Amino acid sequence: MPDKISALTIMKTIALIIVVVAGIYGSIQFIDVRIEHAVNDEQFIRRVSSHVRPYVIFDVNSSILVDGGAMQYLERIEVEHGTRDVATPQGKVATPTLKIVLTPTQHLAYAPLIEKLGAGRLIYTPNPKRGTGHQWIYDELEVVHWEDDKVPLHFRLEILK
Repeated sequence: MPDKISALTIMKTIALIIVVVAGIYGSIQFIDVRIEHAVNDEQFIRRVSSHVRPYVIFDVNSSILVDGGAMQYLERIEVEHGTRDVATPQGKVATPTLKIVLTPTQHLAYAPLIEKLGAGRLIYTPNPKRGTGHQWIYDELEVVHWEDDKVPLHFRLEILK
């Protein structure tokens, strides 16, 4: 007579399959939880974002307000104040201007993107020019304030890679 499979052997096989499936499921859950904790960790998010889209927020006094990783690419940010005469129907009017000079620590193939933050102002940004060395110069930025606007002007600079 051929070998009969006993009930005990069948139960052991079923128990072994359940243990293996439970072990695989438990391992997957453990890995998922570890990944979830790592991805939601604030330090990890900051580290990744500083490499993917590094930015810095600064004001008209060249003060760095928030560094989102861009200062590792920049040696210095200088904001120079000036005026320019603009012809209007009422005659020439002295308009405040800004010149932003960025000095990178390495060659940046593309000019960093600078955008104004805050409301109540208009700013005209011409194309940036190369300066000495690796510098980028944003010249003759024309600033128009509302009369009751007392909030300092802030900028967000993003490094394009």
